[in-house]
Amino acid sequence: MSREQQKQLEASFHDSETRMRDVMTRIRDRHKELNEVYAAYDLDRAKARGLIRELADLHRKVLESRTDNEERMRKVLTREQFDKLRALLDREWKRRGGFRGSGGSPSQPPSP
Repeated sequence: MSREQQKQLEASFHDSETRMRDVMTRIRDRHKELNEVYAAYDLDRAKARGLIRELADLHRKVLESRTDNEERMRKVLTREQFDKLRALLDREWKRRGGFRGSGGSPSQPPSP
């Protein structure tokens, strides 16, 4: 991978990470609120439904961002470079005990 390609990927992952930071905070906060709804004896089903709907929308944003990252990665790398990076990322996730399995990728690619 050339220095220019690496810079492009790092910039892309950094932009995505910055955008997703707020989304992930909101996901954590909505889960906390939902747990509070569940902790009450008198279940507020309407509030639970609203939080569940919001969580689904937030998770959709995360998945769409991941798809955008995957698309950008393919625009920057050749197929051979992509396959090598994917294999490296898979090994890294397995080493870390990750759950993503084949096709997973961390928020940033490791340095070559």
